[in-house]
Amino acid sequence: VPPGVRVVDDTRVQEPRVDDREARTAVLRPLVGIRFIAVGATVFRHSGANWLSSQSWAPKILANSALHAQMALGFFFVLSGFILQTLYRGRLSEKGAWRRYGASRVARIYPVYLIGVLLMAPAYAVAAWGALPQFVLVQCWATLGNTWEWQNWNPPAWMLSVEFFFYL
Repeated sequence: VPPGVRVVDDTRVQEPRVDDREARTAVLRPLVGIRFIAVGATVFRHSGANWLSSQSWAPKILANSALHAQMALGFFFVLSGFILQTLYRGRLSEKGAWRRYGASRVARIYPVYLIGVLLMAPAYAVAAWGALPQFVLVQCWATLGNTWEWQNWNPPAWMLSVEFFFYL
């Protein structure tokens, strides 16, 4: 029996569709806070945490946090996927829903990403066409056997490239 249909006396009855987005959003609000912590740990990791973890003067808790912050990235991806699935469950079957979904994902990621790339671009102007993938968030899509010689000159942005791939 498909979702939204129940069987009563051997007859299929279509149940009215209930819009439970508000209830789902309320349930997910604490998870969004946890995701923010995972993003903070990832930023911490990309900002030189490896160096900090090797310093003898660094407090143990800070050094260990720096050393293991990469685990937050996997957690971030899994949690983000769960949140997106929960928010969009049952909504992508509507007409034009995939287009709206794609537009909302690009609108959320791309503006801030583009600012970062443009700020880095003058320093890497010599990269020429090999830098083009940076501008469209595909620089990490073909890392194995990379014959195009794409350059990832904004290293923390690899995560956004991978996230953009998962959105598709």
